Amino acid sequence: MKDTKTIYSGIPLPKDRRGSISKWEKFKTMEVGQCVFVDTRSEANSLTVYLERHGLAVVTRKLDDQIGIWRVADE
Repeated sequence: MKDTKTIYSGIPLPKDRRGSISKWEKFKTMEVGQCVFVDTRSEANSLTVYLERHGLAVVTRKLDDQIGIWRVADE
């Protein structure tokens, strides 16, 4: 363990770790009209936010005891 109040040199910068791959990544390839169903509102919100942050337009609807997320055309 290094002393926190000392300046060091010659220590190589570790490789950048961006964290694990999102469990939602496989849904980034959804095409307009395709949908996926999840069991909870929390999962639906999480997937919706993920897809929207990656540029996909989506809508959610409750159907039977699940929540569907549909890819819709970009407006």
